Amino acid sequence: MKIPINPMVASWNWFSYWCSSYPAYSVAVATLSGIGSGYLLSKADQSFWFFIPAAITALLSALPPSATAYWDRKNDLDEDATAARERVMDQAIPPLLEEACQLSTSRSNQRVVALKGAAQIVTKDLIAAYSLVPNVRAAVYQVSDDGKKMTVLARAGRNQKPQPFVRGTTRGDQAFKVLAMTENFEFVADLSEAPSSWEGSGKGYKTYISAPIRVGDSGYGMLTLDAPKVGDLDSRDGSTVSLLAATLSIYFSEATRTTRNLS
Repeated sequence: MKIPINPMVASWNWFSYWCSSYPAYSVAVATLSGIGSGYLLSKADQSFWFFIPAAITALLSALPPSATAYWDRKNDLDEDATAARERVMDQAIPPLLEEACQLSTSRSNQRVVALKGAAQIVTKDLIAAYSLVPNVRAAVYQVSDDGKKMTVLARAGRNQKPQPFVRGTTRGDQAFKVLAMTENFEFVADLSEAPSSWEGSGKGYKTYISAPIRVGDSGYGMLTLDAPKVGDLDSRDGSTVSLLAATLSIYFSEATRTTRNLS
């Protein structure tokens, strides 16, 4: 059963967003509350009961600036995380593409070694890009030569080995459908709301992104990123994962072009 959203947290987030988005109104609320608190305090010497509403209005006058600061700080952290991920991607992809350009003239065994190296680099770079997400995990899956399963070629992050996907099982068949889907990636924000057809293990994670590694109609594998907390990933992260998956597709295509052609 899905844990419901705390209404107090949701209300605070909404109020913080409102105060940050409409600073003039939040200043007006704070000012009016401050004036009201001052007036009530001036009457407190006449009756103790004036002190209670005075304290409440004083608290209200402090809420708008606190909420604005909270929301602005939250946005700053989000922007810092996005900038850090963009920097990692800018540093990771160009060297991979440069090496990929040289694969066409490399020997078969060299292309296989290059594929394994690229898969390791991509998973490690993904973890570096999402270093602010606790216990995040990245994995590269490779379709076997007989096309009956996908096994892990490289992984990084959370110390929990991903399980293979086997055709003929509900979990495996769903994973192989990713290779043929029209979208560039699949994002599941909350596994508790996943379709009934989903049969992943769900061990250690509550949200994930998977992107097919393919060239045309040939599916070679899948790149996944998962995290244990709902909200750690969002749909924008799917573009990062799919971009790296597309980069890996060059390596897969080169490594397998003389041995097999899976669809």
